[in-house]
Amino acid sequence: EKFGPVTAVLAAAGWHIATLDWRGQGLSSRHHPDPLRGHVEDFAEYQTDVAALMAMVARKGLPQPLHLLSHSMGGCIASRSLLNGLPVCSAAFSAPMWGIRAFPLPQILAGHLAAQLQGKGQGHRLTPTTTRGGYVLQTWFRWNMLTRDPEMWHWMRQHLTAHPDLTLGGPSITWLDAAFREMTSLSQSASPALPAYTGLGSRERIVCPRAIKRRMAHWPGGHLDIYAG
Repeated sequence: EKFGPVTAVLAAAGWHIATLDWRGQGLSSRHHPDPLRGHVEDFAEYQTDVAALMAMVARKGLPQPLHLLSHSMGGCIASRSLLNGLPVCSAAFSAPMWGIRAFPLPQILAGHLAAQLQGKGQGHRLTPTTTRGGYVLQTWFRWNMLTRDPEMWHWMRQHLTAHPDLTLGGPSITWLDAAFREMTSLSQSASPALPAYTGLGSRERIVCPRAIKRRMAHWPGGHLDIYAG
C-alpha cells in the first residue's frame, strides 16, 4: 500500500509487478503480542516470505525475465535472496538497509547493546528512540526522517488514517538484534555478479550511507546515484 504511487508508474510503463507485505508489516501476520511492534526472531524468516512470493510468480505465470526492486529493509532481505540464488537478471535498491544510523551510538556499539539486551531476556521490549504509534502520524513533515516529498508524506498519512490496521510502530529489541546480525553477515559476503543500481538521498538519516557506498564501490556492474536532498 505504501508504494502504490510507485506501482502505478511502473505499471503505466508496461511492467508486471509482484509484491507483498513482509511478515509483521502491512496486513500480513504479526508475530508479536503487540501488533504495532515490528518483530521477527531471525531475518531468515523473511526468506520464507520471498519463497512464497516467488511461488506465486510461478503459479501466476508472470512474464520473464525477472528484475528486483527493493527499499530499505527490503534491500537487506533482497541481498540475502540474491546470495541464495534468486532468479533475477538485475537488482535496483532504494536506500537499502545494509547498515543503520543508530543515533546517538555508533552502529557497532548499538549492535552490542541490542545483543546484550536480547541475551538478558529484554527482546520483547520496544527499541529505544522509537515509539509504539505510527511514525508519520506522530511527526511533523518538517522534522521527519523518511521523505522530503510532501505528496509522499501526505499519501502515507492518509493511508494510515483510512486503514488503521496498516499502522506499525518501532521494532522490538529482538528484531534489532536480528537486523544487526544479518547486516554484519552480509557485509562479509561478496556482491553477486549481477547488474545493480542503488539510489540514495544525500540527507539520508535512517540507513547508513557509508555502508551503501562501501558495498556499491565493490559491486561488479554496480552503479550508485546520490539524489541531492
